[in-house]
Amino acid sequence: MIIVHDGKAHTDDFLATCVLTHKLNCRAIRTKYTQEHLEDKSCWVIDQGMSFDPEMHNFDHHHIKEEICSFTMVLDYFYGKDYRKIFPQMRFVEIMDSYGPKAAAKFTGASESALDLAYNPICEAMLNVFSKTSGEINDPIYSIMKDMGKYICEKIESSTVLLNIIAIGHKSYEYDEIKIFDVSNCIPNGFNAEDLPTKLYCKINKIDLDVVLTKDSRGGGYRMISQNTDKIKFLPNVKSYFCHNSGFLICFNNFNDYKDILSDSSRHCKKTRSKMFLNIITPCSRPCNLEKISLSINIPRENYRWIVVFDSMQKPDLIPENCESYCFTEKESVFGNSQRNFALDLVDHGHIYLNDDDTIIHSGLWEEIQWLDEDFISFVQEEKNGILRLTGSDISIGNIDSHNFIVSKYCVGDTRFIKNSFFGDGVFAIHCHEKAKTKIYIEKALSVYNFLR
Repeated sequence: MIIVHDGKAHTDDFLATCVLTHKLNCRAIRTKYTQEHLEDKSCWVIDQGMSFDPEMHNFDHHHIKEEICSFTMVLDYFYGKDYRKIFPQMRFVEIMDSYGPKAAAKFTGASESALDLAYNPICEAMLNVFSKTSGEINDPIYSIMKDMGKYICEKIESSTVLLNIIAIGHKSYEYDEIKIFDVSNCIPNGFNAEDLPTKLYCKINKIDLDVVLTKDSRGGGYRMISQNTDKIKFLPNVKSYFCHNSGFLICFNNFNDYKDILSDSSRHCKKTRSKMFLNIITPCSRPCNLEKISLSINIPRENYRWIVVFDSMQKPDLIPENCESYCFTEKESVFGNSQRNFALDLVDHGHIYLNDDDTIIHSGLWEEIQWLDEDFISFVQEEKNGILRLTGSDISIGNIDSHNFIVSKYCVGDTRFIKNSFFGDGVFAIHCHEKAKTKIYIEKALSVYNFLR
């Protein structure tokens, strides 16, 4: 028997009950627990009782400081911890339930108001109906919950198998500069294309792709899904039978038609978009590093301007040809803040990237950002040894570095670095982030801290 608390329901107690109705095929009752329930192993007490004792089937988290919830407690009981690698989104459920929207927003790198925009009417409707259920849970709700529990469990149980199938059966190739990840031959009997954890596989294996090509479970042909509509946005084509009006999806009958469809869409995108113009700013007291920085800039010359400001009264003898060089010094300035401000005054358009004289441009940065136009772009920063240093998702002092964000000139406006502040980069980033109308976080390491030290 499942004993789950009554009153207002939340995602964790609802989903925990779904899993248990599938696993146990037993009665489920929404009621306040008793001590007898806690001491009876035949009773699975969910989200109440101030007891976490898997052996006694007690699954409450409210007395535990750890970010965990009754849903993941139950999943841990049946599946251990490995499923968390496959379903990292479970972490969001735990944080939201344990510490609320403020902590959940911080975890995702979004604002609380942005989380409000992710409102899910299906979830709210289900929880509302469940909250109004008192006593034993009967049909039709019980059967729906049992089916949902079955889906969750089968998803976990099948994902490892499907990931292995993708590993063996996928094909990666390029056509017209578009990177294609083909899983059309990776769908086993009994599964649909939507069941394949393709994005998860690519994330785990750090595969960079533009388009997923797979079978179309609705129309019987094939479909391509754009992973970046700034780079490839599909257009209706005589060889397609469906094209989503947002351009992210197109369906067609004959496999080889993907080439013509990609060519048409790619040509259109190239005509209607322009690459970013990047102003690279380097405050410099180590001119010996400039040549290495210069060699790391793998950006077309027409798409960048490199401004180097020396903290001295005289320029060094050897200066790379691809930079503009200036001299500027102020006694009260620390960490090159005055030199950064001098360079910011020279910028009149495009985006701005602060690349100090002790590191280089990451080899994957331009490929990742060239088609972006958001005001504020942040990304992961690593140490030289590959260890994570900053996620780039938390825009606050101590959690963001001048080298793991890019900001538009419009967004910077008249914002400048505090000359004598050791936290100048954090304060500058916070002000720009607050002013930014559009923001994007890239969950990839595109910055290396102090690479040249």
